[in-house]
Amino acid sequence: MNKAFHISILALSTLLTAPATAAEIDGKNITEAAGADNALAAEFQRIMKPITPDAPWVESFGVTTTPEIEAVGGKVYDVYRGCKPNDCPAEVYVLLYDRENNKFVSGAFIRSQFKDLTLTESAITWLGDTDTVRAGAIGKHLY
Repeated sequence: MNKAFHISILALSTLLTAPATAAEIDGKNITEAAGADNALAAEFQRIMKPITPDAPWVESFGVTTTPEIEAVGGKVYDVYRGCKPNDCPAEVYVLLYDRENNKFVSGAFIRSQFKDLTLTESAITWLGDTDTVRAGAIGKHLY
């Protein structure tokens, strides 16, 4: 099998089976949660708007995991993650959702390139209001 396929499988399995470093919430990934909540879906579209022209797959959320809870600067956020279908390691997003204000406040979209199993290049697009504290919290969930 080709190496890109192996990388995709490895990244997908890592994304889907990553140990919960924070408590899982509600059991609904972003696809399910947004399907049940139009306001959440609109918020997702708002924060991802800068990304969708170059990564249209994000409009349908991609391959997603159940959210985790992350404390950042004394505030608790839901962390939603997703990746590009059939090429998970190539494009990934992580978003922080503030339940109190029903808003995605910060996020990151990362586009990576690989040679064999080695990460050779990544570009991060920061989304929303991402300060260095939030960026550090988001970074833990990118890979």
